[in-house]
Amino acid sequence: MKILLFSNSTNNYLKFRMGLIKKLISMTNDLYIIIPDNEDASFIKSLGINIIKLNLSRHNSSFIKELILMFKIFNIYYKIKPKYALHFTIKPNIYGSIVCKFLNIQSINNITGLGTVFINKKYSINFYYFLYKFALKNNYHTFFQNVYDYRFFKKNKIINKNTSILPGSGVNLKKYKSFFYPSDNEINFLFIGRLIKEKGIFEYLYASRKIKEKFKNVNFYIIGSFDDLNKSSINKKIFNDYLNDKSVIYLGYIDDVETIIEKCHAVILPSFREGMSHSLLVAASMSRPLIASKVPGCKELVKHNLNGYIFESKNKKSLVQAVNNFLKLKNTEKKDMGYQSRVMVEKYYNEDIVIKKYAEIIK
Repeated sequence: MKILLFSNSTNNYLKFRMGLIKKLISMTNDLYIIIPDNEDASFIKSLGINIIKLNLSRHNSSFIKELILMFKIFNIYYKIKPKYALHFTIKPNIYGSIVCKFLNIQSINNITGLGTVFINKKYSINFYYFLYKFALKNNYHTFFQNVYDYRFFKKNKIINKNTSILPGSGVNLKKYKSFFYPSDNEINFLFIGRLIKEKGIFEYLYASRKIKEKFKNVNFYIIGSFDDLNKSSINKKIFNDYLNDKSVIYLGYIDDVETIIEKCHAVILPSFREGMSHSLLVAASMSRPLIASKVPGCKELVKHNLNGYIFESKNKKSLVQAVNNFLKLKNTEKKDMGYQSRVMVEKYYNEDIVIKKYAEIIK
């Protein structure tokens, strides 16, 4: 039995899918993974997996280039002829599923989020509706990471009946363990995500400056990369202004975020929408309180006043209030919030749940 995985980045496999990949290795000795041609695939290759390189750009807007990409995907699928093709992220979900229709391959999609096209309601949204409807009609199976995205696709008559909801990508509870909670001599907050508008980076920067006007022992850390090809990417000059006045501390892009999370008192995510935030899942698994916007993919992970605080999306003053509320807590109360985060993850978001659901679909 041949199985093919297709995502838009190597990190998508390494960060979110390694548990699933190891399970698939145990189910077949013929596993293939498509990876962008400019990314390092040495670790995945070391697992004995067949690697296929593909020139894939998330931001390509040229119709001709997209047709060429589709043709290349068709050739890959035609040569391999997998029984199952597992797709993650928007382009693999759409293009991979369309190719599977023509080649009679059983397509399994994972809707990891709606993407900025749907969040910002851009002019091209109707085109994406059409593509999704065509791609997912009579699809073998489609997974959603939250009930809100599922309802959106159902309301717009994009999906068929072969659907189910996963607890995000799940989290490896053996890797991300509960760490000791830091003292409150200094209070450290952390933002993890791409430095784009839709992740709420501007709200985070505003809150950091406002809070530090009153509290000198508070630090706001940022982990993430600039996305220069994205129109929503933060202006580096504006970002540098916050660095220069020490409102925030930028750590760049870091793979092993757990080494930073264990030094922080809470993780903040002001995102406009998520599939299911993996950064919040990791922080929760490490017994950290969560401060997140009231949007799908975030609000499911935060029980207000129990394991953190929810604030209004795109509302910087609401975020400031949530941070102020957190700072008023005793350290023992903050620690108890973190404990509740771990309990929630253990009960609902163990990656074993995700892996089991995939194994039930792949026969």
